[in-house]
Amino acid sequence: MTEPKPRFRPVAEADQAAILEWLADPAELFRVYPAAVPPFDRHQLHALLREREESTILEMAGEAAGFANLYHVRPQAHAFIGNVIIAPRWRGQGLGTELLRHMLDRIRARHIPEARLSVFADNTPALRLYHRHGFAPYAMEERTDPHGRMVILLHLKKTVASDEENLIH
Repeated sequence: MTEPKPRFRPVAEADQAAILEWLADPAELFRVYPAAVPPFDRHQLHALLREREESTILEMAGEAAGFANLYHVRPQAHAFIGNVIIAPRWRGQGLGTELLRHMLDRIRARHIPEARLSVFADNTPALRLYHRHGFAPYAMEERTDPHGRMVILLHLKKTVASDEENLIH
């Protein structure tokens, strides 16, 4: 039997229940979307989808398995990759890499030279993923988590090679 291949598509109405389920835990919600107010609901999700660009579902075997989008898109400068999440049952299978590569391809297709993202310093799996893909810190800020503890939000960036540069190397 062949392994399912990831497929990427825009978020559909039918995906919203899955996204809400993935973000039902307040700690997970804070990691993925710190501006949200628990409990995360359809109203907040609709607002997020209106504000963001390229809201994408990673689909595996016909099932929504991941979500990400772009925000603060500045043509000729940079775009942030945001709200990156892999469904719990699909974690540990390399789908974070697939989703990150897809979002980098979307930035590259728009001829934006730099990708940025933000990640909490205690999110070791995400930090390892972003480091493996060439992201490096450029700033950090203190935030307060839902339990009132101080946490560090790291801001990372990387240069996104154009299609022409990819052909040369």
